[in-house]
Amino acid sequence: FDSYAPATTDVKDILDDKFLQIFPNPTTDFLTLTHTLSAPITTLRVYDLNGREVLRRSERIESDQRFELEVAALPPGVYGLNVVSADGQMLSRRFVKR
Repeated sequence: FDSYAPATTDVKDILDDKFLQIFPNPTTDFLTLTHTLSAPITTLRVYDLNGREVLRRSERIESDQRFELEVAALPPGVYGLNVVSADGQMLSRRFVKR
């Protein structure tokens, strides 16, 4: 008898989704970000799968503002995007660079 157990998602992941959106994913040249955090995003960091920081930007991205992060120079692969807000909130997303 085989049983099926659906994958679970952490409640924090569900909540994070409403605060930070990235698109298109996969991407080729630019990754567009929008957020609804109470404070502006001030730091963006991109990490490769080995945990090496491959891109860092200091910006001031207000809530509901669209921001385009250029990723064209990155080789194809899977990356982690970490953003930090002015009040210390930290959110992460994964994206694929083609």
